[in-house]
Amino acid sequence: MTRLTRKLGLAGAEAASLEPEVLPWAAAVVRIDDRPVTSGNLPDFWQSNLARIVVECLGNPNIRTIVLIRKDADTVKRTTVLLLGACQPQTGLGAATEQALEWSDDKIGQIASATTIRHVQLSHFRERRITLMQVGADSDSALSAASQVILSESQDLSARGEPDPVRWRSDQPIDSAGSEREFKAARLSDVFPKIMRALRHGDTPRYVEPNGDELAEVTGVRVQLDTPTVDDLPVYWAPDRGEFDPYYKRAFAKGSLFGGRFFEWGAESPGGKGVDQVERAIAETAMAVTRKHVSRRIMLVTAQPPGTAPSDPLGLTSVHIFPRFRSATSSWFLDFLWVWRSVEAIVGFPFSAYGSVRFSREFLDSVNCALQGNDQPARLGTVTYLAMSLHLYCAPTDLAIARHIDLEAQA
Repeated sequence: MTRLTRKLGLAGAEAASLEPEVLPWAAAVVRIDDRPVTSGNLPDFWQSNLARIVVECLGNPNIRTIVLIRKDADTVKRTTVLLLGACQPQTGLGAATEQALEWSDDKIGQIASATTIRHVQLSHFRERRITLMQVGADSDSALSAASQVILSESQDLSARGEPDPVRWRSDQPIDSAGSEREFKAARLSDVFPKIMRALRHGDTPRYVEPNGDELAEVTGVRVQLDTPTVDDLPVYWAPDRGEFDPYYKRAFAKGSLFGGRFFEWGAESPGGKGVDQVERAIAETAMAVTRKHVSRRIMLVTAQPPGTAPSDPLGLTSVHIFPRFRSATSSWFLDFLWVWRSVEAIVGFPFSAYGSVRFSREFLDSVNCALQGNDQPARLGTVTYLAMSLHLYCAPTDLAIARHIDLEAQA
């Protein structure tokens, strides 16, 4: 049986690691990287996930069923909701539990802008009404799903029509001086397209991860925002503005991914009660401003103290707060420096940069509350973002999205 006549498409973080008895039945396998969701509390990268699934289905007109394989439904929640809007939900085994987001013509227009796949081809995908099954990340579940698909309509294995390869909307050559490591701009929306341009440039080093994914990576990247605001988001992410506040609460609030380390540092160690680093840093910053002394000792860290059970390092390493007096304005400013270990560029950077700016603003507000009675409140200075590894995955879909973000900013 050729790949063209197979009826089954596999998608999910575990799809490529299934047992050999499952994979031969698949016309295509799309691996979804769920690490940003599971380890960084980011939203799932539905734009890339959806684009790669649509591309495979349009390239093979005989695919009747998509089997979405995942350990945790939350890691691909947005991807699933959107797929359900264009696909036929499976009943019984693999039945959907999420509410579909129907693909109206307006919605297809939004998806076209986000994925860079043309409106007419997305409409063709919707018209196919491919069945969507959802199963657990184990070979038995996947094999049961594959058997159900293969045994149904077993006499009809002919291709339905001709392949309809995706033609990317933003297919223009790049003109850039090469990869950069330093970016300075007034706001996040200004610097985001520049980062896309640098990462997709041909001179940017590329590497292959153990799972076979190729990525473009720049190490030691410094991004300085001179007048950051929490309302400023990249144009590309404007339709998903509502995703940023929930992300902030999942990652920076008390008890959250990073907030748990900031507000209760050491609580995970044996007998540890936890130290509120934020409260102490606010007091030290207010004291520095009151006494008119600069300080280089105020910081928040996420690394746990000795004796804590071993764990993977978090994406955020530390935050440094610098109280500084600027004679030009006769005012005290707080400059912030955020050190991030590993950052994916299209989703990870804008969300983590937003979180960095918002936390800095809230920290400043707390310092000014502690400074009540002072003649003049402190002001927000620069927010500098250091990414030890800033990377872009080099799947055609991700590169097309990066190209679109870059060219949209130049229009």
